Amino acid sequence: MEGTPTTDNQVCGTVYTNAPWVENGPPSSTAEGIPDVTITLDLYDSSGNLLATDTTTTGPGGEYCATGDSSMAFEVAFNDAYVTITADSPSTPSPWQTSSGDSHIDASIFQDHIYLTFPPLQSAWHFNFVQ
Repeated sequence: MEGTPTTDNQVCGTVYTNAPWVENGPPSSTAEGIPDVTITLDLYDSSGNLLATDTTTTGPGGEYCATGDSSMAFEVAFNDAYVTITADSPSTPSPWQTSSGDSHIDASIFQDHIYLTFPPLQSAWHFNFVQ
């Protein structure tokens, strides 16, 4: 029941209920995934200009992976770009906040969630939403 990256430049997670929010890890065993929730990933440059958008829908266990453009991980890591993720139907506010209080997934948050595998993927996971 966990969204797991399969390629570079993905942000993955789970939308679930009946369990507390987990910032950087899989949902607890009591979590129930919510299917058919629309997830939107937006990639912005350092000036706030929209570079790319991807929309996906959660699977039967609430899992999702949204894919940025081919430079997303590089832009976030080295050029002060950032990502926002929203979950609709039902609406849930983003639980990620930078030190300035906005809901941008910046380089430090992306790095905290990096998906470690071999060979390495430039993707991040554990971006969970709780309804």
